[in-house]
Amino acid sequence: NNNVIVDFIGRVENIQYDIKKVEQNIGFKLNLPHINKSEHSRSAEYYDDFTLNLVVENFKKDFELLKYKTEL
Repeated sequence: NNNVIVDFIGRVENIQYDIKKVEQNIGFKLNLPHINKSEHSRSAEYYDDFTLNLVVENFKKDFELLKYKTEL
């Protein structure tokens, strides 16, 4: 029914800040090592117009809720 049932949604692009916010809320430190780090700086490098449109259509509600850009 399109209700958001969590009180916080973190973003990968803000992961260091968002993890600290979660740690403050739960009252203890999380040990989340950064493994398998990509050498690419932007995920948009993986998409052409066709594949981006597929992703946007399949995750349209997420793009709207999180205010992500839908163009390359």
